[in-house]
Amino acid sequence: MPGDHLDAWRGDEPGYVDSKLAVFEKYNPKVWAISNHLKGQAVCDDPIDVRQEAIVTVWGDGDPEGVRTRAAEEMKHTARLAKALGVDTVTGFSIWQ
Repeated sequence: MPGDHLDAWRGDEPGYVDSKLAVFEKYNPKVWAISNHLKGQAVCDDPIDVRQEAIVTVWGDGDPEGVRTRAAEEMKHTARLAKALGVDTVTGFSIWQ
């Protein structure tokens, strides 16, 4: 899986999880956690501002509450994808002020 990334939004797409599980089967990596740090940060970050636009792919129109809502939704997708892959832990981080 060198260089591969998971797309949380594709977790319900037919064949997506199976294709990732096939790679796990072939290479037998040890996967204890999946991370989604940038979206995890955006869930609680305040302020959300234009400096984050380039790194937070759920930017939309940049409305802070919209960014937080979309980021939270992606974290939920990430948790469901982790479960489908047999991974128990999703990591992210928030900056509390």
